[in-house]
Amino acid sequence: MSQAMDEPLLLTVPEAAKLLRISRGMAYELASQWLETDGDLGIPAVRFGRRVLIHRVKLLAWIEESTGGYLQSDE
Repeated sequence: MSQAMDEPLLLTVPEAAKLLRISRGMAYELASQWLETDGDLGIPAVRFGRRVLIHRVKLLAWIEESTGGYLQSDE
């Protein structure tokens, strides 16, 4: 895995929204869908108490899968 040590493993929902270029509201909706459907819909999310966080590596894998491998890194 080539993730830099300074990159957080877990993102807040607003951070994930910015990364995906979607609204915060849409990101919260997609995270809720993930949690409510046991991962069948939405974006990969985990709940810690009242906080909802997005796992960076799983989000990137979800994007790759959702785009059929269309997106590729510059590495």
